[in-house]
Amino acid sequence: MAREVLEGGRVKGSVLRSHLLWAAEHQPPLKIQDICQHVSPESVRVLQAPILTLGWYPFRTVIETDRAISALAGGVDLKESVIALGRYSARINLTTNYRVYNRSQPHEFFLSAAQLHSHFLDFGRAEYTRTGPGACRLSMRDYPCFSEVFCWSARGYYEQATLLQGGRNPKVIEATCMCRGDQSCDFEIRWS
Repeated sequence: MAREVLEGGRVKGSVLRSHLLWAAEHQPPLKIQDICQHVSPESVRVLQAPILTLGWYPFRTVIETDRAISALAGGVDLKESVIALGRYSARINLTTNYRVYNRSQPHEFFLSAAQLHSHFLDFGRAEYTRTGPGACRLSMRDYPCFSEVFCWSARGYYEQATLLQGGRNPKVIEATCMCRGDQSCDFEIRWS
């Protein structure tokens, strides 16, 4: 069983909002009321108010919402469902609200993403390492809260972001994970 800590951090509203948009757009369209039946009372209070792109929301609410969306989507594996939410988040956010962060190629984007980590999460830090012409590592460190659900979403996000930055055939592997007892979550990202 993977370890998980849901308290201790907040996530920018653009992440939560994009996942809720995915739920509203897919068949059957899921409504906030449906999701609220599968989350904690704290998350219900958050979800019943408008979700602002630039607002800050509890890490717990993002994880509970992703699990609820996956459960309500029916017949979809949790991991694959959450990876799809991450991909959708990259498509929505990197082509609208955060298109200014787009770069001409993946290395520039991932370096920028590590430097701007605190703009999207109010906890931990990210480190970028170039590991080859079409490869890099993003390391997430000092996270007081973590969940494999969040890691799966990140994997989908990094795959789609690589495509949006001009990379082809992206492969993202989480080599280490705090949920497995490692000191950091290290994502190995490769493209052609």
